[in-house]
Amino acid sequence: MFRTDLLSRQSAVLVWTATVVGLAAAGTVLSWPIARYAWWVDLPLHAFGALVAVAGGVIWRRTSLHRVGQLIIVVAATFHLGDLRASAQPVVFAIGFCFGYLWVAVLAHLALAWPTGRVAGRLPMTLAVLGYVSAVATQVVRYVVDDPRGPMGYDMGGAATPASMLGSALVLLLGEFVLGLLAYRWMSASRLRRRPSAAVWASFIVLLALALSLSVASLVGEPAAKVQFGLLVAGLLAGLFLVPISYLAYLVRTVSAQARLASINLHLDHGIGTHISRKQLQRLLSDALGDPDVRLFVEGEVPGDIGSTPAGRVRTPVRRGDRLLCTFEHDESLAHQPAVAGSAEAAIVMAIERTEVFEQLRRKVTQLHEAGQQIAETAAQERRRIQGDLHDQAQGPLLAVLSYLSTATIQMDAGHTEAANATVLNASEQLNFAIGRLSDLINAEYCPALLAEGLAAAVEEIAGQTPLPIEAQVPHLRWSEHLEYTAYCLISEAVNNVQKHARASRATITVHDDPDWLTIAVADDGIGLPVELSATDMRRLWARTTVAGGQLHICRTGKHGTLVTAKLPKETE
Repeated sequence: MFRTDLLSRQSAVLVWTATVVGLAAAGTVLSWPIARYAWWVDLPLHAFGALVAVAGGVIWRRTSLHRVGQLIIVVAATFHLGDLRASAQPVVFAIGFCFGYLWVAVLAHLALAWPTGRVAGRLPMTLAVLGYVSAVATQVVRYVVDDPRGPMGYDMGGAATPASMLGSALVLLLGEFVLGLLAYRWMSASRLRRRPSAAVWASFIVLLALALSLSVASLVGEPAAKVQFGLLVAGLLAGLFLVPISYLAYLVRTVSAQARLASINLHLDHGIGTHISRKQLQRLLSDALGDPDVRLFVEGEVPGDIGSTPAGRVRTPVRRGDRLLCTFEHDESLAHQPAVAGSAEAAIVMAIERTEVFEQLRRKVTQLHEAGQQIAETAAQERRRIQGDLHDQAQGPLLAVLSYLSTATIQMDAGHTEAANATVLNASEQLNFAIGRLSDLINAEYCPALLAEGLAAAVEEIAGQTPLPIEAQVPHLRWSEHLEYTAYCLISEAVNNVQKHARASRATITVHDDPDWLTIAVADDGIGLPVELSATDMRRLWARTTVAGGQLHICRTGKHGTLVTAKLPKETE
């Protein structure tokens, strides 16, 4: 086969196609003086090789059947070796005579190698080799024994001789074996494999049958020369139509299958709000490929779980980057249709990824809904706590003020001015005390240092007010008010959990300013994930992180201690 190491495929196609077209032109010029028929008969006969070479070049360049296209070009090239028999020069005539039927062997090779372009199996390989040997050796024997003389045209076969009859019989016998093998392949192939190749198989059988009819006619000799020539013209004209028709049928089936595969994504568009299961995707692929036995094995199923590959089936791994999405089991014919196989894999990847995105969005919506409910519950609890704090800490002093003022009024009415003044003074002191209690409650709900100086100052205040030794590492930067408040609440809640549950001797607070995230870490050396940590404490941390669009992780640190890590997206600023 051709080597294209130094040339690109496109350049190689142009070079070889142009070469064969040049050979066709040269053969036409060489054999034209001895032509015995009208130009409209002889010219198409010589144009066969040029047109087939162009078809082979198109297949080589525009499809994945590169070796098939190369073999078709070889068929065209070897066909015009027979034109050299029109030369009166002995050496040129000898080459043309001895290699005049080599194209029939190449055609048989092409039929045996379809659709990969490679002959597989001992019997097909043997038939291909014997075909080349018989096509050349029988002609060499005829040249030596019969001593033919040039020039000679396609319809100047001469009288039948023992050598020519032996060669024709041998070629006919091998041809019957090849046709029989092709018929067996056709009958034993699956329906899916026969369908896209029907026109190609028919072309091979017709062309080989016509080529073998030449051997039958040559057994008769001179009286059948015109019959032999007529069969040759009929075969070549059939080839001129069958080759492009076969290729066109292949393209139509490929495009049709790709269109059906593309419709899978249209189905997903119509059902964007629904989940597509594995069975649904298998059914869509079966309808698109015409393969009722399509199966998909999802990520995580090992070969032992899914059994061995059935006969006539192929399992193709479908990947997205380094990730194995699934294994696609299909008919073996799809492996010889790379364009369709690629479209099927693309449809599978898109369907699986769209389903995964839908599931992620559904889970995110569920999490947000749950987080919203938790935030509402937490807010209600906070309101009740604030109500209790106001009742317990602020209401008492205010009621005392009201009582003092009532007493002072009574004293004033009774004329006890000095006592009333003393009572008013007590009311004033009690009012100042109540105001102080209210100020303490307000500061407890929202840290003034956070608003004035930022997260670093607020965390230092938390560390200073906590009896537990805390080491804080927070950059002196400012972020959005919402982001700083969320981070402050998470740190405050985590430190409270350490004090209540961890039995720790020390803790650390770390804040990292990453490009896209604000990462918060609170670690301690306590007992680690204590069982008495209430669900409410955990839900508060999780709810605040989820609503902010962040991520929360709580884990042990070695044998002792707990690490709470929260990542808050900065795009929420």
